[in-house]
Amino acid sequence: MSKKEKGTSNNQKYKTEKRVVYKTVKKKRFKIKFHMVILAILILYLLGYSLYLYLNRPISNIYVSGNNYYSDWQIIEMAGIDNYPIAIKNLSSKMESKLEKDILIKEAKVKKKDLTKVYIDIEENRPLFYDETKGKTILENKKETSQKFNVPTLVNKLPKEFYNEFIDKINNLDEDVFSKISEIKFSPDGEQDEGRILLTMNDGNYVYVTMIDEVNNNSFELLDTYNDIIKKFNNKKGILNLHYGNYFKFSEK
Repeated sequence: MSKKEKGTSNNQKYKTEKRVVYKTVKKKRFKIKFHMVILAILILYLLGYSLYLYLNRPISNIYVSGNNYYSDWQIIEMAGIDNYPIAIKNLSSKMESKLEKDILIKEAKVKKKDLTKVYIDIEENRPLFYDETKGKTILENKKETSQKFNVPTLVNKLPKEFYNEFIDKINNLDEDVFSKISEIKFSPDGEQDEGRILLTMNDGNYVYVTMIDEVNNNSFELLDTYNDIIKKFNNKKGILNLHYGNYFKFSEK
């Protein structure tokens, strides 16, 4: 084959290969399916609307526990959910803060279940006695309130050196024994017992206890056994001396 013929053959081969290359890079066109777009938008809208309805549900149920001095409804009002508002807008921490502003509430724990169910657990700042000289109810954390409750009454002035300790001691009393105390009177016995206290019980008995360790430093602990002690005397009435000697003096009739 001559050079001319060979060159002509190579040119034809190049043109053929070039045509093939052009065919392989030809662009494809995509058709937009509008009904699929509309369907996707509709699905997103329905999902968004469903989420909106879920998040804007009102509180449906409220459960209150631990409260003795406030009613369930009073607790609900103080928490600010008495109109059963939208659940997500009322955070648990916000409700707790509102409740703990009240002097009678030591701690409030609020939990939500299924978003719309609210559980409120109250730990109260227990009222211990009504101080007649102050016109105030004394609470277990030593704070005072003008509110009155069904608690014992301190009828006279208790010296400062005994006051705070007395609050601690009466706060630690057995609950059943505490509920039997109706009146508290500071009743010192001269130099023999300057810290003597007379308790009037609602069952008709009287009990002497003391705040002076040297006289009897466990008289309040003995007071916890009041019910067992009284049973030994077949329901007879009298004065139980726990401050000194630990004996029972029957009433004279």
